[in-house]
Amino acid sequence: MRSSICHDIINSCFRSAEELEKLFLQSLSQAEEAAPPQENGESRAYIDTCADAGQLSVGAVAEYFGLSISNLSHRFKKQTGVNVSEYITARRIECAKQLLTETGLTLSGIAQRLGYPQTSSFMRVFKSCVGMTPR
Repeated sequence: MRSSICHDIINSCFRSAEELEKLFLQSLSQAEEAAPPQENGESRAYIDTCADAGQLSVGAVAEYFGLSISNLSHRFKKQTGVNVSEYITARRIECAKQLLTETGLTLSGIAQRLGYPQTSSFMRVFKSCVGMTPR
């Protein structure tokens, strides 16, 4: 009788372990399907479409995707090899080049549009990225 009870307990534990394994594998599969945005390029696409928005920042991107700033930064750097803030700056400068050549906006107007409160800040960043001032 004792061996029968032990046998029942062991079988019950194995069934529970098998069920637990199945639940774990299902959860893992679901987590892989719902990959964070930066794992599948969505964060770069979001930055690319919003680069000329003055309010774009690492914090804004992280908030948009429901991630912490450090989590977004770590994953973005791992995927692209570039810091999020550097990527945002590069995209802003690309937008600035386009605005400079295709619009009649002033430097002050472009700086404001791209989120630089001071034209001098915009000019300094532009020069460090491009190698010349935006004039």
